[in-house]
Amino acid sequence: MPLIPPRVDAVTLAVDDLPRATAFYRDVLGFELEAASEALSVFRLGALTLDLIDRAVLLEATGLGDFPAAPGPVTLVLRVERGEVDELMGRVERAGVRIVAPAADHPLGPRIGWFADPDGHLWEIGHFEQLA
Repeated sequence: MPLIPPRVDAVTLAVDDLPRATAFYRDVLGFELEAASEALSVFRLGALTLDLIDRAVLLEATGLGDFPAAPGPVTLVLRVERGEVDELMGRVERAGVRIVAPAADHPLGPRIGWFADPDGHLWEIGHFEQLA
């Protein structure tokens, strides 16, 4: 029996400028804003939520002195069909989003491209043969 339920209900990203980050996810990526306050914005992404929290609020709540510089060792991944990788990366680029690495084939078969949100959090759009 697992120690906790084996699921993730939300991904929370600490951001330096909550209005700017909220506008990016709502207006550029087109995510639906479910709830918002002066400290938190919540976007519904299927079965989980993407929560944006003001960095200072999260630091105070956790009692930590500071966080490592973004982006941390986490990437947010969108698994798609091979033909969609280039299409979606092109749409992201045309929207003016910072492309970290364009779509390309990688060893062992995946086709992956990366982009970053305004705070440097990495998003990966990829097709992974071994997971298809």
